[in-house]
Amino acid sequence: MSDEKVPFLDLVTAHRGLQDEFVEILKTALNSAGFIGGPMVQGFEEDFAKFCESRFCVGVGSGTDALRLALIAAGMKLPAASCGVLQN
Repeated sequence: MSDEKVPFLDLVTAHRGLQDEFVEILKTALNSAGFIGGPMVQGFEEDFAKFCESRFCVGVGSGTDALRLALIAAGMKLPAASCGVLQN
């Protein structure tokens, strides 16, 4: 077994050139509560659907929501409380 460490992805450098754009988008979202439905979310859904070459996209609040909707879309019938989180 090797003691060589795998470096983490440097997200600071990768996003440095986009910082001003990110800050403006974040300000718009915070000032309009645009992260909870509304035109910003609708715009994201439309853009992401085009990017994925899909007719539809649904923004959700969590990975659990995304998995649940994917299972339902695949035809699985799930009870209301089928997804849960266990705390250690």
